[in-house]
Amino acid sequence: MVSPRWIVAGGGVILIGGFVFSSMLDEHASYLPDLLIPILVIGVGLGIVLIPLTLSVVAGVKPTEVGPLTATLAGVPDPRRPAGGLLRSRPTQRCVLAAVWGPRLTP
Repeated sequence: MVSPRWIVAGGGVILIGGFVFSSMLDEHASYLPDLLIPILVIGVGLGIVLIPLTLSVVAGVKPTEVGPLTATLAGVPDPRRPAGGLLRSRPTQRCVLAAVWGPRLTP
């Protein structure tokens, strides 16, 4: 049996491959061969990563606590957790600012 660690690592490599492939697209890229393939590769990588990762987290939990934990992992809306939580982190803010203002600042 293969350890979930190796499955997640392999899925991560597939994800990186999809991101690298999509980062090489230019403005003349067509949808079918150029954009669809990286999207499918990223989707396969996410599927390979998320399922074993979720099962690994749930494996050490008591049966009475599995329901609330899986609801938290599945992203069930929670009024105590703001939807824009990711945008509060400094690296994400810098990436968004660079993406929006970077092209306008270069000559």
